[in-house]
Amino acid sequence: MKDSGRWVATGAIAMLLSGCATTSVLIPEGYGGPIATIKDNAVSETKNRGQFFYVAEIDGKRVDNALQTTRVANSGAGFALSPVPFAREVPVRPMTLKLQARVAYGAPLQAMANATTLYTAESVLTFTPEPNKNYLVTGALNESQQLVWLQDEQGNKLAADASASK
Repeated sequence: MKDSGRWVATGAIAMLLSGCATTSVLIPEGYGGPIATIKDNAVSETKNRGQFFYVAEIDGKRVDNALQTTRVANSGAGFALSPVPFAREVPVRPMTLKLQARVAYGAPLQAMANATTLYTAESVLTFTPEPNKNYLVTGALNESQQLVWLQDEQGNKLAADASASK
């Protein structure tokens, strides 16, 4: 009986952890069609604070992004935060993107101490990328604006349903 309880607990933990999983494989195996590139954007404000503009989900599935890779790369660096560039290739097809923007610090203690300036924004965009084009997630995070959007390589904003929070 004790062993079956352990298996249930292990299974429950595995299910919880898999719910947090992200994916880095966006091009299906065997796909030979056109692709586009979507780049996340990170702006360093100080040696321990930055602004991150990134794709959080594609078609409802969480994906790897600049904030996640920066946190992994900066793990163990104390209060320091050095943004890591991140880009992903996507197949050319209609898709729904959840874009997010947030201010991040090198350590959770810094975030708690500066909670009033932890600006965030989120928007949802349905679009079809063009073959061989580059797109950039960008926005504005400050006291008066909390916005995130996708733009093409010419700097043209692509429409998004914006909702922001501070």
